[in-house]
Amino acid sequence: MTVQRGDVIWLSMDPTVGREQAKHRPHLVLSSARQHRAMRLAIVVPLTSADKPWPTRVEVTPGSYAICEQPRTVSLERVTRHDSTRHDTAAVAAIVRTLIDPT
Repeated sequence: MTVQRGDVIWLSMDPTVGREQAKHRPHLVLSSARQHRAMRLAIVVPLTSADKPWPTRVEVTPGSYAICEQPRTVSLERVTRHDSTRHDTAAVAAIVRTLIDPT
């Protein structure tokens, strides 16, 4: 399995602490395939269908929102499913901008 920037992968994030996103859910990959090959780690943000009026929520597709306030670096061993969906670089760039400056 080759995971690339813009891919949607499913991860089981338990155990979690406090308000961290939990359970088995889809995540959008922000890091590059080069990083994945070298370190077997990916930088991801969880996806949700819950639209919140927060500057840290970015609509990726209609009805799907990146939870930019909850980025994680995860081992690729956590991947339980790799969807065929790949989001374009503009969507990923918007998420990265929101991570850096959510105003």
